[in-house]
Amino acid sequence: MRHTIELSTLKYPSVWCERLLWMAVLLALAVRIAGFMVLPSSKLDSMSQGYIRAAATLASGHGMLMSTKDSFGRESDVIDVMKQRQMAGGRVDSQHPYPTRTTGWIPSTLHPAGYSYLLYLFYRIGNYNGMLLLMRFLQAGLDAMVCLLIFLFARNVFDRRIGLWAAWVYAVLPPVIVQSTCFMPDSLNCFLMALVLWLSSYAHVGRNWVLLLAGFAVGLASNFRPEFLLLPGAVFLILWVDQRRFWVPIAWTTGMVATMLLMLVPWMMWTHSATGKALIASTGAGVTMYEALGETPNNPWNVVLGDGWVDEDARKRGFTTAWSVEANSFYRGLFRECVAEHPGYYAKTVLFYRLPLALVPPYVVERSAESKREFNFTDMREKEGLTHWGVVRKYPFTVLRYMWCEVLMAALSAAFFVNFVGLILVRWRYYRQLVWLVLPWAYTVSSICLTAPVYPRYVVAILVVQTVALAMTIVLLSDRRRKAMSIGA
Repeated sequence: MRHTIELSTLKYPSVWCERLLWMAVLLALAVRIAGFMVLPSSKLDSMSQGYIRAAATLASGHGMLMSTKDSFGRESDVIDVMKQRQMAGGRVDSQHPYPTRTTGWIPSTLHPAGYSYLLYLFYRIGNYNGMLLLMRFLQAGLDAMVCLLIFLFARNVFDRRIGLWAAWVYAVLPPVIVQSTCFMPDSLNCFLMALVLWLSSYAHVGRNWVLLLAGFAVGLASNFRPEFLLLPGAVFLILWVDQRRFWVPIAWTTGMVATMLLMLVPWMMWTHSATGKALIASTGAGVTMYEALGETPNNPWNVVLGDGWVDEDARKRGFTTAWSVEANSFYRGLFRECVAEHPGYYAKTVLFYRLPLALVPPYVVERSAESKREFNFTDMREKEGLTHWGVVRKYPFTVLRYMWCEVLMAALSAAFFVNFVGLILVRWRYYRQLVWLVLPWAYTVSSICLTAPVYPRYVVAILVVQTVALAMTIVLLSDRRRKAMSIGA
């Protein structure tokens, strides 16, 4: 006897009976594991090393720390230290700490703690090599599970067939396969967005209480990426439009926020004990917003886009580092002053330099070290004082030669965007369903464009809803063709 569950007025088979779905999940897992084994690996960049450094200080018993220019032992590469301890048959611990002294080191509040704690857990299990391998398998597994989550989300809001098509499209989607191999919490963005949308979608079929679980999911996501913190606001707007009621969504969204905050209590308690101030978000937001004003050369604020520049500016102002709690508050206020001083220029930066990249992200493909030595896009931009578009305009054929994979990814993004907009225009009468796609997409794009330079890994979560939109188009075209054939017969 087949088990069934009731959604709204429809009955669907139990998810365990969906063979096509589980085939998509297995395919996705196989492709992602093959991806991180086949794609060229390069030396972990400074951001990835920052998470590993925090994991090493945790393993040393120092707590989660980050270095400054005054830090003792800062010149010692954490990866070299961890590899040496592994070769010696041990690991970094309280008897063999990193750093040996914590002079000049401060609490690591630049990023949420989730990813560093995962690395620390895997380091305790498998040492340095095991840590990397376990993290990559976890990322591959979670991204493969997005096929399941996206199916359940689409089934709840739209239709089972749309869910199945979405699962299969996501399973073989090149941008998310590439993204799942990066050694940063951004690799989890699609999984975390899909998790929140899946749980929230049960409100569409009359199970508002599941929003409390969705709040836990938002809290979990915020422990990896701070951009998820305001997502309950988007969920409220979705429910308001979908349910055509105001106070009931207000009540359940309030409960959602409460459960989200419960998930953030450990972070808030630790930041209060370490810095004297309970933080909900990380201390990277304020300085990132200010630094991003330098995205265009010759800007009226004379800001330069570069971590080195802003850190040096912070030290001149008397801060230990730009990423401290005090500096974050200062630069947040300075950002507001700068925008108020030249609002038109800020709007131009957002609309003409950031928004196009957010609408059509050129999802990054890892290039070989030799290729990077021959042409480094970021170095070229900083050396010649150009914008991203300035480099493309000045060196179009060079960019095409060395970054043709990114160009193909941008073309794929353009196709997804055109389909997304076209679907909205064609199916606008079904706005109560489409709002489940439009608002998460708009939230992700706007939250990044208003606060930071647009890097594709920041906005990759839009592929969750864009994949569902493509699946809807496929189903609609299939039904139209089947109808035409039946009429012709």
